[in-house]
Amino acid sequence: MKYTTLKVIRTKDLPDKAFELILERRDIQYIPGDCLLIKGLNNEFRPYFVASGMQEPWFRIIIEKNLNDSLINYLYNIKKGSRIKVKREPFSIFPNLINQKQKTIFIASGIGIAPFLSYFSTYPLQKITKVIYHVQEEGINVAWLKTRQDIIINTNPNILINEIPLNKKCRYYLCGSGKIVTQFKTAISGKVKDSKVFTCSILT
Repeated sequence: MKYTTLKVIRTKDLPDKAFELILERRDIQYIPGDCLLIKGLNNEFRPYFVASGMQEPWFRIIIEKNLNDSLINYLYNIKKGSRIKVKREPFSIFPNLINQKQKTIFIASGIGIAPFLSYFSTYPLQKITKVIYHVQEEGINVAWLKTRQDIIINTNPNILINEIPLNKKCRYYLCGSGKIVTQFKTAISGKVKDSKVFTCSILT
């Protein structure tokens, strides 16, 4: 595998117990749904979803702020101007997450919103049928998601399940913690075609 080093632009605290790691992009290409493999301490590599759009000049990576995790603590406290080793080629998790032409439902929990943020930034004029977003904190400021009329946000996954449109012609993309993804997938199982459902459990 080919690796390179990227300079840290800055880190930024986000709502809902998360932070954003911003790295120089250089000439690395990616598409919405791609992950960047990042090296931390002790030669540990971990994949993180890219949240920036294809046209942005940097990588924006959203990470859960679990500072008891040694790798996350290292990334959260890294100094501006430091260099981080990454795999040269980002790799794709979600298939066909490019300029959706058919009805599409995005379902996310926590930092699982990252690949969808990349999509929103890349295709700002492309309408998504609905975005279902599960968060941990009440009253979360979602300005970082930009203004979208098609997003529903709640801390209760059962309330959100009732908001999921069931349509055999829709594609469903689910991303978040394994428990929440399983809960949402179980709720729509048998009501939509399995071939129309794409899921990914994220790492913190």
